[in-house]
Amino acid sequence: MIVPVTTAPLTNYTAAMGALNVPANSTLVVSYSTASNLINGGIFLPGANGAGQSGTTFVKALDCAITEPTDLTALGFPNAHVIIDAELSSVGAGLALISGLPSGSVFPLGTTTVTYEATSNAGCVSSCSFDVVVSPTAPTFTQVAPICVGGTLSALPTTSNNGITGTWAPIIDATTTTTYTFTPNASQTCATPTTMTIVVNPLPTVAFTANPFPVCVGSNTILTANVTNASPTITFGSQTANMTIAAFGTPVASPLSGILALAPSNGCAPFAAGLFTGKIALIQRGVCAFAIKAQNAQDAGAIAVILYNNVAGPIIPGGAAPGVTIPVYGLSLADGQAIIAALTANEINVTLNPPPSVTYLWSNGSILQTTDTGVLNANTDFTVTVTNNATGCTSSVTVNVPVTPLTVPTFTQVAAVCSGSTLAALPTTSINGVVGTWSPALDNTSTTTYTFTPTPVAGQCLGTATMTITVSSIPATPTGDAIQTVTAPTAGDATLEDIVVSPTSVVWYGSLADAQAGSNPLPNTTVLTNGAIYYAVNVVGTCTSLPLAVTVNVTLGNDEFDSVSFTFYPNPTSSVLNISYSKEISEVSVTNLLGQIVMSKKTNSTEVQIDLSPLAESSYFVTVVSEGNQKTVKVIKKN
Repeated sequence: MIVPVTTAPLTNYTAAMGALNVPANSTLVVSYSTASNLINGGIFLPGANGAGQSGTTFVKALDCAITEPTDLTALGFPNAHVIIDAELSSVGAGLALISGLPSGSVFPLGTTTVTYEATSNAGCVSSCSFDVVVSPTAPTFTQVAPICVGGTLSALPTTSNNGITGTWAPIIDATTTTTYTFTPNASQTCATPTTMTIVVNPLPTVAFTANPFPVCVGSNTILTANVTNASPTITFGSQTANMTIAAFGTPVASPLSGILALAPSNGCAPFAAGLFTGKIALIQRGVCAFAIKAQNAQDAGAIAVILYNNVAGPIIPGGAAPGVTIPVYGLSLADGQAIIAALTANEINVTLNPPPSVTYLWSNGSILQTTDTGVLNANTDFTVTVTNNATGCTSSVTVNVPVTPLTVPTFTQVAAVCSGSTLAALPTTSINGVVGTWSPALDNTSTTTYTFTPTPVAGQCLGTATMTITVSSIPATPTGDAIQTVTAPTAGDATLEDIVVSPTSVVWYGSLADAQAGSNPLPNTTVLTNGAIYYAVNVVGTCTSLPLAVTVNVTLGNDEFDSVSFTFYPNPTSSVLNISYSKEISEVSVTNLLGQIVMSKKTNSTEVQIDLSPLAESSYFVTVVSEGNQKTVKVIKKN
């Protein structure tokens, strides 16, 4: 308990204490204790009264060199009257947490205010508040260097340079620039997430142009390789954006640094004189031509002009501006807005960078060319290795010199014709619209290949075409007797198959007109009419011979062979033909298709064998004579 000695009552007590020396303006620290058998848990609170000491009371004087316990009366306080100006260590009802977290809690990052209230047995309340400040710890990592698309990216470390563990997201991607987020583990209560952007530079994208163009198959051309993704850039602060080169002005050949100033208007009207002196003007697209904006900025002292889009996407400022000599570039809307967001008082320090230099190396195994152009042969494979010297990224592209296939004229094939037939003139315009001429002249007597040569047309690759027109010879007229007698048991047994002609594959007609027109052919099973004329035509492909007229006489008789008892086999045969009849056979003869007897045999037996093996493969007529009657059958000889 702290008792100010300046209080009036204490001054009197100090004089009464005698040997107790209390310095002026000092503090007397005392504590009280009571006998354990007193009420209220053994705690005695001296009151501020003048009634004198009652009961046994002791005082502890920490700095008074008094042996404790000491009765107040021994100190010279016959009438103890103490002013209490200190809190007791006992609070009666105890402590209550009003806000914040209790002792032993895990406190979050930031400041947490903790408030307690203490209530004594007497109902007196006192409060105390204090702040618990937990400061965050940021994980630190070594920045990963830029790579080229497809390069190797090792897994990011899961423990930071300052010992914080956690995980990264998203998954490592070696194909595009990505920002990865490190999230500390839950046990790292004071650690905050952090990010790392790993730049993945694109490989050079190569486009090719050829002059002359189109390049026709088999010709030569000058082939030019062009890297389409090596762009000029603008650097502002820690950011870099790609630009496009305007169709006018003079692009920078080396980095140009200076202050970029945002134009106060759209630039369609002249700016105030000297507004952009020594500065780079940033002007938005719209209302008037690019050239007008650039000219007005140059007239106001600008050393370069950046024109940014007013819609999403990049722009290439076009048009003509002979008077504009400073660098002029185009910028996308998003990049223009990013620059504006970084401005201070509408200005910022920037650097305009020319496109990175590119190295070319052409090779086809024997030819090396280090420029972007060269005279190359069509249909020859070349490998061009292109290196972006700013990023070090390299692309090797094997190209076949761009060629345009020849447009080959197409025509409907002329069908084969027979010698002497009419040939219509060939068309001079193909089905696919190619105009030209044919050579040689048409010939309807022999098979000929004709060549179509297109008339040259600028910008088109036209090829020749050929067509072979087959001219077939007229087949030979069939041979055979003009008058033939066909003997049959009945009229219905005599058919066209019984007429002997060569070749046997002729087509029969019932009239000369039908034979000449190729109309109404007769089947070989047609029953012959006695005395009628039939016409045989030799057909090869689409060509027909002159007809052979055959007059037939049909003879009927009862002395004919008994067909039931007459047999011959095998048919076809390659050697021996077996003939059997119920009556004695007197003679067997073999006739070819020309009507020539090629084999004959006399016999007097009902069973006859005749060896056909010496004969050539063909069809033959075998005539069997018995008792003055004869039977002729067709036999096929096979090798």
